[in-house]
Amino acid sequence: MTPVRRTLIIISALALAASACSSGRGAEIATVGETVIAEGDLADLYESDSLTIDEALRATLFGLVAKAILIEGLAADFAAELEGVEIDGVEQAMIDQMNAEQLTPAAYLGIPGAGALMLRHNAEVAVIREVALRNLTVNPSLVDQILTDPADYTTVCASHILSVVEEDAEAVLDRLEAGEDFGVVADEVSTDSSRPPQGDLDCRLANAYVEEFAVAILEGPVGEPFGPVQSQFGYHVILVRERTEATREEVTADPRAFMTRTEVTGLWEQWISQKLQAADVELDPRYGVWTAFGILPPSE
Repeated sequence: MTPVRRTLIIISALALAASACSSGRGAEIATVGETVIAEGDLADLYESDSLTIDEALRATLFGLVAKAILIEGLAADFAAELEGVEIDGVEQAMIDQMNAEQLTPAAYLGIPGAGALMLRHNAEVAVIREVALRNLTVNPSLVDQILTDPADYTTVCASHILSVVEEDAEAVLDRLEAGEDFGVVADEVSTDSSRPPQGDLDCRLANAYVEEFAVAILEGPVGEPFGPVQSQFGYHVILVRERTEATREEVTADPRAFMTRTEVTGLWEQWISQKLQAADVELDPRYGVWTAFGILPPSE
């Protein structure tokens, strides 16, 4: 198996969010600051003419309220607003993918009864995330943190041959030292279940790999096979073809390019958690009780 670090992709409930801009139609459901969410705003997101107040509807309403909170957060924390052009692009990409897969909005989003407007609202949430992260990562201390660990700013172009037992890895090294081609041997004997052609792992930041492999490709020679290096996947014979360290200027220009997906998600979730917990929300008790983690069903 390729020694890539496993990362957990956390999909926030906000991915199901809808518009927080009130049309003023129907009874008020919730208020967030000066934003009023009405029954019509919630109904617009669905194809059905009648909606049942159930767990799924409360999840969408939570996203709708949360989105209003985050829009206020963008303005308060970063003096930022949503750009229509950016939203249009994200929405069109969703529509194109949905049409290519011949899906309805409900099937594409995984939300029973969802209508076409739910796509727009999901695009707006995606842009909120992007705008927030652009601002959250403009932080000199974050750049300093990235530059403390070479694995976070060093790109390595590497290949490997994986063996189950150390003796097989030693035999691979003997063949390579005898002059056999690395890629040919990799295609013949590597036990990597992902089967990268010629064992080529492409060029990645060292932090993309499990720790033992990352340390090895940072410290090992360039242009000369070495090993075996043991990891949870087995024994690796490694060939580092190229190793490049990013400059401070490069990291400053795009810090997210040097962060793991988990680290980026953590920044986003920390920000939204702070905003949701500090928010003052009034919610119609028929729909439940607002909390920063979701809308609880009404008490009996």
